[in-house]
Amino acid sequence: MEKIFVDASFFVALIKKDDSNHKKAKEIIDRLNSVVQLHTNFICIGEASTVISQRVGKRQANELVNAYKNGDYFDLDVNKDVIFSATNLFLAQRSKNFPFFDAIHAAAMESVGLRKILTFDRHFKKLGFEIM
Repeated sequence: MEKIFVDASFFVALIKKDDSNHKKAKEIIDRLNSVVQLHTNFICIGEASTVISQRVGKRQANELVNAYKNGDYFDLDVNKDVIFSATNLFLAQRSKNFPFFDAIHAAAMESVGLRKILTFDRHFKKLGFEIM
């Protein structure tokens, strides 16, 4: 089964009905959900649930956190080696708009050979990942 990382921007678009990417996110998840393994990490869930809580509601943020806790998503480990790699990746970026969180996600993906991602953040493509 194909493995795909789910980024915070995708979670937000999926849950926030007035997001400009909501319809696209729903179409993608409906098409892929039963034929792929969806992976993420606790940092991504924290990032997404904070935005969702503030812009949509606490109940919806709690639903995402509970889905993660219940194992609806496969967890990518964020260990010391991943953080070290993320730090190097972050320091190598010239753009002031490259979030450290995304460096962590990229490093976690790299650590297990994951190359595909559900995201609306374009900089992942520049890092060599395939945006689904």
